Amino acid sequence: MNSTRAQLKTALKDLEKIFRGSVALLRYCCRKDNIPVAISLFSTESFSVIPGTTSRYELHMVNDTDFSSAVNLLLDIYAKDLQVHPDGHYAYYTKQVVLHAHESKCVVINYNWRDSFAICIDGESHLPDSSWRGTCRKTGAYIIHAILLNDQNQRLDGLSIVQQLLP
Repeated sequence: MNSTRAQLKTALKDLEKIFRGSVALLRYCCRKDNIPVAISLFSTESFSVIPGTTSRYELHMVNDTDFSSAVNLLLDIYAKDLQVHPDGHYAYYTKQVVLHAHESKCVVINYNWRDSFAICIDGESHLPDSSWRGTCRKTGAYIIHAILLNDQNQRLDGLSIVQQLLP
């Protein structure tokens, strides 16, 4: 009896998730978004990271406009369960990137979660324009936000991934 009730409860929760997802999909399909400058991919090779071991991240930025645009790429890292500055803020790094009209750029980031952060844009190595590292060092889940900002520091687009920081 209890297992049937639990199964029914789980099935109802699943149906609710499916319904909400379907509504969100319909809204997305019926709305015309205008995202001229965007991050089309943000990925990593591993679910977990170890301080001192280099982790590789890849992202693709696109400019679907008729003019060049200078954007700031912000990589912002927070503890998943404490996304406040400074207590849960692990680090951030920025790099200005010029995206020409109808251009995409591949960005590869190598970060060892301690003291080494390198950005490679279309095969060319760069250092970050600015960076900060906080005191948050606890192990557990972290959210890594890749955010594009315009010259007034307004958010244009962003994607996030979650990784486990191991000891």
